[in-house]
Amino acid sequence: NRTQAPHALGASSYLYRVPTSIFLVGDGETLGGVILGSFLTVTYKDSLPHRDVVFHAVVNRASVVSASPQPVGMAEFLSITVQDADANEDPLARETVHATLASQRVVAFGGEGSERVMLTENGVNSAVFTGIVRTALRTAAGGSDTGEMNVVPGDTLVVSYEEQARGSILVDATKRATFMVHVGQPATLTSTEVLNPGQTIYITVVDADLGLTAATVLDAYVVVTTSKDFEQERVPLFETGYNTNVFTGKLLTCTRCSSVTCPDMCFTSPWANCDQPVNCPSEVEGLSNDGILYVEKGNIITSTYVERMPEATLSAFSHVARVGSLEIIPSDYMVGGDRLNIIVLDNDLNKDPTVVETVDVRVATLKVNEPTKLVTLTEDEINSGRFVGFLTTIPSDPANPTVALRTDLFMAVEPGDEIDVVYSDEAIPNGGVQEITRRVTVAFTGTIKACVASVNASLSTSGCQYTRFSDNGLVTYMALPGDTITVNITDRDISSATQDLNVTAYASPTKTGDYQVLEVIQVATGEFSGQLRTSTNPIYAPPNDGVLLIEPDTDIVVTYIDRVPRLNQDARVRMAVKGVLETRAALLNDIATLAVNLTDTDINRDSAVREAAVVSVVNLRFPDIISSVSLLESDANSGRFEGSIALALSAGAESVSDGSLRGISGDAVRITYADALPQGTRQMDTTLRFAGTVHLPAELISGNEVLLVTLVDADLDVNRLAAESVSALLTASSPLTSSVPVPLQETGLSTGVFTGALIAKLQGVALPPGLGDAGEAQVQVNLGDAVGVSYTDADTGVTAVKSATVHSRGQLTITSGIIGTGAGKYGILQVSLTDEDLVGGGSPVATLTSSDASQAPKVLTLTQLGSTSTFSGSLRARPSSVGLASDEVYIRDGDTLAVSYYDPKPITNVFFEVTSPRPRFVAPTPDHMTSFESAMDCPFQILLRAQDEVIPIRRLPGALVTIAPTRYRRNAAQWIPGVPGGVSLSASDPAVEFTTSLSWRPRVVHMGARFELCFRVQEANDLVLVTAEFHTERCFVVVVAKCR
Repeated sequence: NRTQAPHALGASSYLYRVPTSIFLVGDGETLGGVILGSFLTVTYKDSLPHRDVVFHAVVNRASVVSASPQPVGMAEFLSITVQDADANEDPLARETVHATLASQRVVAFGGEGSERVMLTENGVNSAVFTGIVRTALRTAAGGSDTGEMNVVPGDTLVVSYEEQARGSILVDATKRATFMVHVGQPATLTSTEVLNPGQTIYITVVDADLGLTAATVLDAYVVVTTSKDFEQERVPLFETGYNTNVFTGKLLTCTRCSSVTCPDMCFTSPWANCDQPVNCPSEVEGLSNDGILYVEKGNIITSTYVERMPEATLSAFSHVARVGSLEIIPSDYMVGGDRLNIIVLDNDLNKDPTVVETVDVRVATLKVNEPTKLVTLTEDEINSGRFVGFLTTIPSDPANPTVALRTDLFMAVEPGDEIDVVYSDEAIPNGGVQEITRRVTVAFTGTIKACVASVNASLSTSGCQYTRFSDNGLVTYMALPGDTITVNITDRDISSATQDLNVTAYASPTKTGDYQVLEVIQVATGEFSGQLRTSTNPIYAPPNDGVLLIEPDTDIVVTYIDRVPRLNQDARVRMAVKGVLETRAALLNDIATLAVNLTDTDINRDSAVREAAVVSVVNLRFPDIISSVSLLESDANSGRFEGSIALALSAGAESVSDGSLRGISGDAVRITYADALPQGTRQMDTTLRFAGTVHLPAELISGNEVLLVTLVDADLDVNRLAAESVSALLTASSPLTSSVPVPLQETGLSTGVFTGALIAKLQGVALPPGLGDAGEAQVQVNLGDAVGVSYTDADTGVTAVKSATVHSRGQLTITSGIIGTGAGKYGILQVSLTDEDLVGGGSPVATLTSSDASQAPKVLTLTQLGSTSTFSGSLRARPSSVGLASDEVYIRDGDTLAVSYYDPKPITNVFFEVTSPRPRFVAPTPDHMTSFESAMDCPFQILLRAQDEVIPIRRLPGALVTIAPTRYRRNAAQWIPGVPGGVSLSASDPAVEFTTSLSWRPRVVHMGARFELCFRVQEANDLVLVTAEFHTERCFVVVVAKCR
């Protein structure tokens, strides 16, 4: 124990200082045995009040806190390290402590949240603890303990660590260790953009992080390289003032001097001793890091600065000036409408080798009022120094010139215009500005024309003897084999002294490969002319012998090679040939026609389209009736034209042409064609023949029915005074029947139309009664078989064939019936369909309509009955419209009921009609209110009869008639339903004709009374309500007297 005297601090505070020693034994001034972990007790004996004040402490060692990197970047891991021997309590285990990371940044909504970072001992008993936390680039404030710290450039982060003595849980704020971490800020790097060889490159770096620590100052340098070779120079940077964060450096360049006033060559440093600018062998690679950079014109110099925080590599580029180059395509002459391509080569413009850059050039013309254009050229790829672009031109008519606006993306030019392209090079070795100019002239396009010169120029506006046409924009003149062709060329770009124009001619197609090189002479300024001789004589087959060998139906192509602009101008001449006619009898859409073909390539004026020609057709029996027939080219550029005229069988002629050719078989027909070149009329005579054809009524037909077959062939009308018959010319066949002849009969006098009957008999199905009794031709078929008819025209040899598929025509019926018994019974209408085509299944639909317009049609979906071909459906029939449902039908007395079904095979609409029942009293039923006399115990009888008055073929099957009593009364008293006692009707089933007998033997109770007995006639199934007078109800009077 040691007792120390206090040092008064004032304000009743005193300070005791006690030296300590690690040795076990101390002396009078020093406390011994003070080692890590030792417990110390400090006791103060207070006099008033009298007590001992005790404080305990534990001996520890001050901790050390650090963090790296310094400065820290964005989105980077910050490593925190704490050295604290007191925290290493267990030398056999790796332990953990915690540090706190906080930001001094204040944002709009409060300070950035702090992060509690766990640090783990690096190794057992090492007493060094490390941990990491990630930074994130966000301007918003982050929450606490999120695992990352939001930062922005320039932030300051504080790492704090609360130190505790070993074995103690006491926290002493005076023992808190802290470490400041700065968040890096992006730097900037600039350098001299353009310099002349031998000048100095000035480099500037702005980096707020560079002066934070002594270690970062070591990074204050840039590395300078050149595109010429691998030389590099390390250039140190120096801050321009205290805490300016601006660092500068410079580097001298040198190049070989080639003028007579150049200083001596200098090879070694110090370069300040050399004459300025330094003359060095720049064609070789200079020494690296010697303080000077060897450069030549056009070099790109790259300055590179490695920023430590945030980690980045910055580059700046300098260009050693050189004179750029300008190129235009086309270089000398162009044609209005061409695109003027512009190319500038200048590395000085490549200010940033990492991006594509642009430059502007001026384009001007001497044309009046046409404004100068600025054309932007774009570097064709990164770091190429090659800039390309174009300006579109449009041709302008000098007589009506087009003037483009300054903002237009084109320039209007005329032949003879001169266009200047100017590039201003603002970075050249002497430091000035040099304008580079290229000029292009808008050339006159040469023209060529080739034709047979007109004998009398006053008769021809073109100066050519024959006609012309345009084929795909190329003007073509006609000529005859052996003609001499005049070739005229106009080209104002050619001087009067020019005699070597390149003009060639060849025939297409050609078998010999002959060609001619034409000699042309100048006939006026810019106008030249020459002659081309042609012949069909084979002796002129050798090429370039002065005469071009040609054949009829060929084209001559004359080509002028225009040098300015470099274009081939063609002229074409077509050799004319005689047109050739052909005719034949033909069918067109089953109509007999006279087909006419014309071959004449002269009128094939446009190779891209099908063209037309016209011929005249006349029956020589009617020479005044002339028909014009239009022929259409079979294919584009074929020269073969096809057409036809319909034939009409007629012994007489119409007064005017109606578009058809009338006549009879064997008439003489003449076809004429007016050929323009060689000029003349082409004529052909032929005998009129009719192409025969056959017809069936439909492509889908019904089996077991009579099928009408029609043959049309006017050549078979041999006797115009009689309707003729043919027996074996037309045949029918099926898969089950190979061939049978079909007898035909002409439909009238001189019609040329013959018809016959054919039955497609369904295998295993009997024909309806009477069908086939007339000897009709028959073929055996199954459902789905094809029946074919065939006829071969003896004149044309053409066989006409028609076929149809056999199906079953649906059969509809309507019947009536009754459902239920007693009070619940009701009448129905039953619709039945029989169609063999539907045996495989299906749900056919039938539509029931009534002559009562107030009722909408009823659609019934029919259901197959088992596996049969019969389908059925029904709906309720009611004799009143009161309470009628949508699926019920109201039938009036005598209404017409019709059902229809669309049969797809064969395609037809099947109908069936009936008339609703018309029950009526008939004789011998007495008339209404007929009076009878009877007496007591005397038998009395009246015969009553009723029937359905609908004719049998329209009668509704199942509809029956009956008579029933309605009411009676005695002596005009009140009506009573039924009949008096003893009155009866004889039993009789409902029938189409119903008969019953009224029997009565009056009794004593009836004597002396007058009775009215009433009865009604009705349909037995209650389908209709009888509304006819005296049929709805008929009454009889019976007077009963005493029996005498």
